Amino acid sequence: MDGWREWMERGIEALRAGRSPEAADAFQRAADLNSTSIDALLCMALAVWQQHSPGSVSPENDALAAQVEAAFQRALGLDPRNWAGCVLFGRHLANERRFDEARVMFQRALDIEPDNADVWSALGSIRFEEWVAGGKPASAAPEIIREFQRAVSLDQLDDAAMEYIGLVLRETGDRDASARSMPPQTQGPRVYREPLRTGPSEPLPRAGALPC
Repeated sequence: MDGWREWMERGIEALRAGRSPEAADAFQRAADLNSTSIDALLCMALAVWQQHSPGSVSPENDALAAQVEAAFQRALGLDPRNWAGCVLFGRHLANERRFDEARVMFQRALDIEPDNADVWSALGSIRFEEWVAGGKPASAAPEIIREFQRAVSLDQLDDAAMEYIGLVLRETGDRDASARSMPPQTQGPRVYREPLRTGPSEPLPRAGALPC
């Protein structure tokens, strides 16, 4: 199986150089040569993901989304408890605004690693977007805040979670609490300003979880 490793190395080099289509082809060849390689499938999904534009409607973009999903499904079929696969597939589903399915993936990731601040923050961001779409009912605010507070309790440097908490408090009229919760010189949540638009973004697998 040495050939598949060579294709992996080519794919990693191409992906790091920003040549996503070339990388995707190389990872596909690696996966074809070693059908049990989860890394090849996840790296292929990442390379295709970088070519996909969430929210854009075209046959080409739809085909890319389907290719990403198929790679994630194959990888998780080999190992349903692959933490990186769960997180990345959750991000893809969230980008596609398939929030219920994304929540399942993030919850699976938390079942594996319950104290991951990024995943708690991702769950909060999903609930936040649903809250905004539903007219921002005050009754739903505590649950949103709870998930972001969980993220902050695990990572006190999670500025995005703090910003979300502040925004929810402001939107529900608790301006004093909002001011106390906001870190200095913030401008609102990063994900809220650009909601889940850029493909792989926070939370991403920790260093070393994937070779690419």
